Amino acid sequence: MTRVRATQQGFYGHFREIGDEFDIEGKEAFSENWMVKVKAGKAPASEEPEDELSGLDKEALISFGKANCKGLKLTRAMNEDTLRARIRQNREG
Repeated sequence: MTRVRATQQGFYGHFREIGDEFDIEGKEAFSENWMVKVKAGKAPASEEPEDELSGLDKEALISFGKANCKGLKLTRAMNEDTLRARIRQNREG
């Protein structure tokens, strides 16, 4: 079982909203299009402290990600929460 958080609306078992955390079974169930993995012991999204990404708009997030996260692919089609989640995940490891 892998714990994930929805970065966009999606369907796994039932409809999921942005920020929902849930467990998935198997690697094939993971979709990087709308999920990020949640590390054990990490606070839920609503309890995470603000960081330098919190106040950035979409264009600034894309620029920040390109400058600070080597190899990370970010597109303008992603919403701001997804961009922040991908940048944070890339920086964590």
